[in-house]
This record gives sequence, structure tokens and C-alpha cells, in this order.
Amino acid sequence: MDMNESYTIKDIIDLLLGKLWLLILTTVIGGAAAFSYAHFVMPLKYESYTSLYVRSSSMIGNLDINLGELNASRSLLTTYIVVLKSNYVINEVAEALELEYSPDELKNVFSMKDDKIVLDSIRSKLTMSSVDGTEVMKITANTTNPEISAAICNRLAEAAVDSLTRIVGAGSVEIIDIADPIYRAVSPNVPKTTALGAMVGLMMAAFLILLVDFFDNSIKTSDVLTKKYEKSVFGEIMNFSSDRKSKKKDNQTAQRTQLISDPKMDFNIVENYKSIRSNIMFALSTSEHRVLAVTSANPSEGKSTTVANIAIAFAQTGSKVLLIDADMRKPVQHKHFTLSNKKGLSTAIGRMNSLEESIHKEVYKTLDVMPSGPIPPNPSEMLASQQFADILVELEPQYDYIMIDTPPINVVSDTMVLSKMIAGVLMVVKYASTTFEEIQEALKRSEMSEISVLGFILNEIAHKGSGHYYSYKYKYKYKSYKYGYGYGYGYGYGSTDEVKLDEIRITRREDAKQETEKITEEQPKMLENTQETESKAEESETMISENQTESEISEIITEEVETPVTEEVQAEPENVEIMTEEVQTEESPEEIPPADPVILEKPAEVSPEVFLPSEASEDLPPVAVIPPEDPPAENPNESEES
Repeated sequence: MDMNESYTIKDIIDLLLGKLWLLILTTVIGGAAAFSYAHFVMPLKYESYTSLYVRSSSMIGNLDINLGELNASRSLLTTYIVVLKSNYVINEVAEALELEYSPDELKNVFSMKDDKIVLDSIRSKLTMSSVDGTEVMKITANTTNPEISAAICNRLAEAAVDSLTRIVGAGSVEIIDIADPIYRAVSPNVPKTTALGAMVGLMMAAFLILLVDFFDNSIKTSDVLTKKYEKSVFGEIMNFSSDRKSKKKDNQTAQRTQLISDPKMDFNIVENYKSIRSNIMFALSTSEHRVLAVTSANPSEGKSTTVANIAIAFAQTGSKVLLIDADMRKPVQHKHFTLSNKKGLSTAIGRMNSLEESIHKEVYKTLDVMPSGPIPPNPSEMLASQQFADILVELEPQYDYIMIDTPPINVVSDTMVLSKMIAGVLMVVKYASTTFEEIQEALKRSEMSEISVLGFILNEIAHKGSGHYYSYKYKYKYKSYKYGYGYGYGYGYGSTDEVKLDEIRITRREDAKQETEKITEEQPKMLENTQETESKAEESETMISENQTESEISEIITEEVETPVTEEVQAEPENVEIMTEEVQTEESPEEIPPADPVILEKPAEVSPEVFLPSEASEDLPPVAVIPPEDPPAENPNESEES
């Protein structure tokens, strides 16, 4: 977080939850350390106690005790405690213990000097207090030896009976309980010590997290970039390169697995790049150029991988895209796409190769790549040359978009010479690495060179637990499906051969069903045409019986037979196959049956299966027409003359 901003409760909670793993780790370490210290280092201590009853002088021999006398006894008890802790009384206890126990036993419990017990070591192990505000005084001793603890209490009680009356001169003391050794240790309290250690570890970790974050000046939120620099954030990309690099031994293979063209690429990352693509389209929609440069403030912030994936995302829409590796100091695009770097931008600017020879065509779909070529001694001068400007002028009409990978702007000045050749610059910001000062310096350099910074891309955001970011709670696993869905940008997920066959079968079934329905609907009309044809055939027979000429009969029959067929074909193209078979039946004299035409009373109830295209011509009633013996003449006048 920026040091100039204040923390809210939500910020603190998000920050601590982001470092939850660290809090748990320090808590476990603190609890384990406290447990080990309490169990293995701290000595076991045993406690014994005795009780004394304090009586004032007025209470001695008086059976009628009032409240004032009780209060006097309580005040006297406080005086007795002070007297019992005096060196005079404690020294009597020490002498008694020295006679009762050996020096070796006493050394394990007390501090010794010239084989004498240090009085303060006895005093530190004693506790004297009133029991619940009464006249009863409780003396407790806590040492590493249960027998010595009991001995201290008993010797002190014995000294109190003789010394208090003699020293104070008022009241009396009576022993209530005699201390016995208790062999159950009262300390250390291992569960309590362990919990205390865990709590200390948790509090220390939380404090360190807040302290480090307060002085951390790196960028962790896109909102801060938008608010502080008034520029858009085109997108946010999760961190995926480090995990993939660690799993790959071959460096070029590791480079390729960072591209969204890799089928194993995470779905969320692919969608993030598509979102960036849409934002870039809007940003460049009002610009006269379609040339975009991508840079960063410092090296190793992911700008080369970012611009490569952006170019791939544009190529997935079907747009013609050219990716130029203008980072001629540390080129990597030829490694991303596994290309030769012998020819490229440097050789094209130096006119050692033509543009066609320097560009690798259709590296991915509609994406062309121009690598950097051999590293020249003067990259900045080459990018600032008129030859490079002419190259962009020549290439821009050939492509929908041109993406340029440029060096870090805070390190070298290569990017700053492109101000008049490009629409703008996208700046890649590395999460929790790039600082506000570095961004400010990059923007200052861009402003001095009159380069338009379109916005930022926040890169390499942690997957989970990053303070303010970032846990993706959804993941779509398309592997469980045999086919996916297109998204309307000119790309989609392909279907398998099995699915294609199923689709073809379904389409054929639907077409057959529709054709059957059409034939069923047109059945009444077909029957009417058949009846008209039969009636006209009867008229033809009548005309023949009246001794008409052969040419007239031919004209009549030709007109009567061909007319309904032509109309039927023009009106219903789907039934061409049926009517063709009918015409063939009419023109063949041998196939004309003498049967009467069949008329269906209820055409709507006829089963659709009868009128399928393959069987319709067989089930229709025949047409009784007598064809002419000779084909009709082409010219009617010639037939009349004959």
C-alpha cells in the first residue's frame, strides 16, 4: 500500500488474509517453541502451603467477638506478613533448613554462598496473603523439591508463633494446617504456555506484515494506478510463468508454454488476454495508426510474453497481425515461436534482406512475426532511423494491427524514438515489484518524448493470498466436453469427428422430415393436376374419333401433356423428380395402362410415407393419354402443307 494512504479495517483484514499462510506458520512455530521450552527446559515446581490464624489482643480469652475486633485482627495480619518476610525470621528458616538438608540438596533449590542459603532466594519462593479477606493467613512455598517446599512452610509457621508475639507485642498466631509434600507439579503449565507462545507468534507476524506493507511502495492494485495516474488499466494477468518454467528443462519449450496458444493454458488467463484485446480495439478505434508498442519500466516484468499473447489474441479474431521484436538488446520473440533469428528487423533496417525475407509468415493463424535479427551495436539509432519509419509505412497497410515489443523505457531510450510512428504505448506493470517511483519515472520519460501512454497491464498477479489480490474461485474445465462454443470473434473450440457425424445424421433426418411434410401438403394439388390431365386426355380421344389430322392431334396432345408438367415444375421445384417420372410414363406407349384413374376421397389422411421422393411416382394414379404416332413437326406451317 502507498505510504501516503491510510488503512481501513477492510484493508487490514484483506492484507492479513492474503498472508494467511504466514500467520499460520508463525503461530505454529510460536506454539511449538513454547511447548518445547515448557516441556524440556523449564524445571518442574512443587507447591506446599500452611495456614495461620491471627487473633488480636482483645480477642484472647474473649468469647464475645465484635466487628471491631475482627477488623483489628485483619490489620494485624498485614503487619505480621511484613514481619515474616524480614531477614530475622527468614534467617531462622534458613538455619533450620541447613540443619535438615545437605548442601547438595539445597543447591538444587536455592542460591548458595559459602554453603549458606541466600535469604532472598527463600523470600522469592514464599507467598503470604489473607484468605478471602479473613483473619486466616496462608503461607505458600514453591520450589523444585516438594519436601523442601513443605519444610519452608512448616519452619516459617513455627518461627511465626514465637517471633510475631515477641516482635510485634500484640495479638497471637495459631497454626491451622501443617504443610505436607505435594508431588504433583504445579508448573510449568504446558497447555497454557503453548497457547501463549502461539498467540505471541501470531501477533508478531501480524505486526511484521503491517509494518512491511506500510513501507512497501510497490503496486498491488489496479485501482491505485487508475486513481493516481488517471490512466486505464487494460487488464490483469495472473502469474503463470514461474510455475511453468520450473517444470520445463528446455528453455525454448518453457517459452512456448507461456503463450495462450498452448492448449494447456489456464482458461482464466486466456479470457484475461481476450479482455485486453477488446480494450485495445476500443483504444485504437479513433487513432489513425494501428501500430501499438508494449514496454515496461524495468526488465523482467513480462512485457515480451504479454505482447506475444496480445498478438495471438488478435490473430484469433481473424485479423491480420504483425509482431515486431524491436528489443534488439535482449530479443525473445524468436524463442517464443521457435523461429530463426538470422534475419529480422536489424537486417531489414540495414537493407541486408528484404521485408519478405525478414518476416515469418503465418506463425499462428493470421499472425506474422518479424524477429529482431542479429543484435546490432546501435539499436537506438536503428529504431530512430528513417529506414525503420519507411518499413512501418510500408507494412501498416498490409496488416490490421502491428504490435511492437520494445525495451524497458527506464533502462534505455529505444522506445522514446517511436513517438511519431505508433498510436501509443501499453506499459506492463509487475505486481508487487514495480514501484510508484519507477512508474512515475517511466511516465516522465514518455511525456518528454511525446509518447502517448494508453494505459497499464498489471502482470503476474499472485494466484492466491497476495495481500489485496487474488483468488479465482471459478475454473471451467472444457476437457470434460467433446465440443465447445464459439464466441463470435472468429474463433471457437473445434468438435470431434464423432460429433460431426451425429450432426450430419440429425440434419439429414430433419431434411427428410421437412420434405415429407411438403409433399403431404402438396398432395391435394397433385391429385387435381392428375384429374385435369385425365380429362384432357378424354377430350383428345374425342378429337381423334372425329377424324382430325395427324398434325392437329400432335399439337393438341403436345399442348395438353407438356403444359401441366411445365407448370408443375415451375410451381414446385421439389417435385421435379416425381413429375419427370410422370412425363416419362406418358411418352411411353407401352406403359399406358387402360385402368381408370383413382381418386382418393380423403387426401389429408393418406400416410406421408406413401409420398416420399423415392416412392411417390409409383403410387400416383396413371394418366390415360394416347401419344402421337410420330413426333410433332417443329414448324406448324410445314405440317399443314404436308
